[in-house]
Amino acid sequence: MKKVLRIKDNREFQAIIQTRQFVSSSCFSVYYVDKKESVSRVGISAPTTLGNAVVRNKVTRQVRMII
Repeated sequence: MKKVLRIKDNREFQAIIQTRQFVSSSCFSVYYVDKKESVSRVGISAPTTLGNAVVRNKVTRQVRMII
């Protein structure tokens, strides 16, 4: 995934979370907003319940590769 298509800024994450539109599973919660740009942008955040930082980074890399 190209860096241009990622959401990394905390302000952007908080704005998306404030919309309160999400789909949840046992491992992830996916928050979304209607697309305003011509391309879709994705931000991945892993909860601390998955494990330590090494495990969370590995999971986010794998999800990013899937997308």
